[in-house]
Amino acid sequence: MKNSICILSLAICLIFAGCQNTENADKQTTKSQIGNKMTQKVLFNGNTKYSLILDSSTELLGYLSVKQNSLSGEQLTFYNSSLMEVLPYVNEVRAKSPEKQFDFKINGANFRDLHKNLNNIAVEDRKAAVINSNLFGSDVTFAFSKGNAGNNNGMQKSPEKETDVAMYVPELVQITSPNIETPDDLLPYCYYKNFKLGWNADLKNENGVVVIVEWSGSDMFGKDYQEVVRNIDIIEFDNGEAILNSELFDGMPQGALVKLMLIRGNIELIDNYVNDEGYAENLHIAALSQAILPFILVKEIGKF
Repeated sequence: MKNSICILSLAICLIFAGCQNTENADKQTTKSQIGNKMTQKVLFNGNTKYSLILDSSTELLGYLSVKQNSLSGEQLTFYNSSLMEVLPYVNEVRAKSPEKQFDFKINGANFRDLHKNLNNIAVEDRKAAVINSNLFGSDVTFAFSKGNAGNNNGMQKSPEKETDVAMYVPELVQITSPNIETPDDLLPYCYYKNFKLGWNADLKNENGVVVIVEWSGSDMFGKDYQEVVRNIDIIEFDNGEAILNSELFDGMPQGALVKLMLIRGNIELIDNYVNDEGYAENLHIAALSQAILPFILVKEIGKF
């Protein structure tokens, strides 16, 4: 569970970072990540649905399914950015009161119950459970309200009237090329020029897909460069294949151990939602899936 929470936090923070810089795609940002220098570059300079979650002051509710590699199962996490234990990094920034929390339902079921039920399923059966959950590749209804865990007298406060939001959530994204069929195929060598990425297309998805290529400073030779490089792009059309921009691999050396993350989903903005204090605030409903391809970067053929 801890791993999936960290992945969730990373994925959301990546999209935050990507969208915040879409108007200045030619600029790079450098900052520290766990003691290592971090360089981040955003290639896409347009505007898509993913831009809706750029505001880190906005509450984020929903779920994310992560596939660690092409042979692994799905790791589904439900999140509520008002809950410190579920999305710690975002809440440290937002400094929300721990007594305040959003409660929401997905297709009529409380998200806490869905999460609990998933954890009660055997690990080897969870992939099928996620696929058959009607949370992806279909219209999903979110119903949410905001209440206070209790007042000063310990009395439970009644939640506000539920607000319903229905949206299409794209199919679980899966990387199909490079083709990984057996454990021996994991960690393939990939040449950075004319890198053809394939995935399962969802023609109903009008949001495109997010591509993140991240290098954490390690290479196949055991060297640690003590730096992190993250490059982000958005593919506007979800047609199942694309030749990646070679700039996604800038700042990464020959033999780098790299992760490519492909993210697809839908986001809806609920503005002027009245909270417990009577003030209007914005909410973001996000349902996402992420597929990861670990690989060895090749920049010079025949140089290993």
